[in-house]
Amino acid sequence: MAGTSSTVLSQAPIQSAAVEDAEGLFARALAEYGPAISRIVRANEARVHLRADLQQEIYLELWRSLAIFDGRCSLGTWVYRIALNMKRLRPSARAYPPEFSQ
Repeated sequence: MAGTSSTVLSQAPIQSAAVEDAEGLFARALAEYGPAISRIVRANEARVHLRADLQQEIYLELWRSLAIFDGRCSLGTWVYRIALNMKRLRPSARAYPPEFSQ
């Protein structure tokens, strides 16, 4: 597919989480959407040492939520909503360290 961006992700339909085991679905989500999650984390957390924490929290919530994933939306939509909701719920996600504040 010449000219397509590397960020274009497959939109293969998913009938139900029962079709794939939870581990397989989680691995698929990380393989397809891991780079996007990393971009969301980098864009929303200025402190390097807290980026890893936020990314881990997103991965953990994604793992927990796959038990109720029923395929009514794409896996990509599910992953993005989890990531954005976790980012939004995190206090002062874009706050800069005091030495950079005015």
